Amino acid sequence: MLASREGEPTLACPDFYLGCAGPDPYFYDVYPPTPFVRSRTDLGRKLHHIPGRELFDGVLSAMKPEDVPFAAGLLCHFCLDAAAHPYVYARQEEIGHTQMEVVLDMQVHKAHKEELGELYDLQEGANLAAIDGYMSRLVEALTGEKTEGVYRRSARKFRRLHLLSRDPRGTKRRLARRLEGPLGLKKSLSGYMYTQGIADERDFLNKNHASWAPFGKGAMNHRDSFLDLFNQGLDLCREALPLLLKGDGKGLCTLTGERMMY
Repeated sequence: MLASREGEPTLACPDFYLGCAGPDPYFYDVYPPTPFVRSRTDLGRKLHHIPGRELFDGVLSAMKPEDVPFAAGLLCHFCLDAAAHPYVYARQEEIGHTQMEVVLDMQVHKAHKEELGELYDLQEGANLAAIDGYMSRLVEALTGEKTEGVYRRSARKFRRLHLLSRDPRGTKRRLARRLEGPLGLKKSLSGYMYTQGIADERDFLNKNHASWAPFGKGAMNHRDSFLDLFNQGLDLCREALPLLLKGDGKGLCTLTGERMMY
């Protein structure tokens, strides 16, 4: 899907991989707060709640040729969130939203380690200045707000924390667990560590196909595993990405419709 035609740049570049984080970097603008500057975590929430038909109208209208890899990554994030977030929200009370996503990430990595290899920083070298300009145009198109510099600031904090959370040998997780007891914490430290090979102790992948209710509300009439939902997101992405690359706004907005990242 990410291969390029001969002579064209590939989408599989640092800008694409940062785009795969979607609007999530905005949530990190408060870690730590910037003195005398308002943290804009609200932008992450706003973008997650915008329907696809509206979001991608803005994505395409704000996009310049150099923005295509990042926008493609943003689309990938949208597709997975739209497919899997109803399940994540259904079970997040057991462990916490971010901590659950860490477990899921590590289980997917474990299942595909031969293709993915060791964890390393794929976002290193992303053009934050250009991406900040793109996200500023996108946010203004969607909300009317001017936010120059906000994405770049948030993305730097996001990347810094994720690099600190990288824990290939489990050393940080073990240290965090030692601190949690004396501090009265419940996995609020160790649960953020990206530790390769950790066990899925509570079957968050839902391999047993236990029933669940979307967003934890209503009838418990879904039995999809996380990998089922992951594949649904991939299927949506395979259909949507060619539309984005062709600039087919009508087709992309129709396909994504009322779906949201929330």
